[in-house]
Amino acid sequence: MKFLIAAFLFLFSTPSFASIYLNWGTAFDYPGDSQYSDVQTYALGHGGVLSKKFDYILEAGGWKDPGHFPGAKPALYTSAAIGLDLRLHEKYASYFIGPSILSDHDTILGSNYQVFHKFSFGVRDERDRRIGFFIKHWSNAGLTKINYGRNFAGLEVAF
Repeated sequence: MKFLIAAFLFLFSTPSFASIYLNWGTAFDYPGDSQYSDVQTYALGHGGVLSKKFDYILEAGGWKDPGHFPGAKPALYTSAAIGLDLRLHEKYASYFIGPSILSDHDTILGSNYQVFHKFSFGVRDERDRRIGFFIKHWSNAGLTKINYGRNFAGLEVAF
């Protein structure tokens, strides 16, 4: 419960609120098993303008993992990332990178401290409401010997 409260405060603590987004996705490139479609991620986040060149996102979410890979577990996470958000008329593409903290690590991610990557693209309207796709990757950047990484792809909706 403390983790959820901290994630909520972290997520909504910045004064320059720009947009809220929701993500839902499934795992791909899951180690040791080809049946990974039931490994899913959910997230709630918000993003905004950090400077003239960079944007930020703050995200809280988690994944459920039925444990196809020995020792794999579900986890909650919070992530803070900076990056580029290119808005091209009715289209957008963005890439963000930053630190992420997990509630629990497993045999896929050998540490509670991870590097978070997110690439997304899709369509937007004049008020910057969006619908698109994302690819997310977590890796501990070699901090531990266990470093398979987790990869998800899915749907993103922002309003």
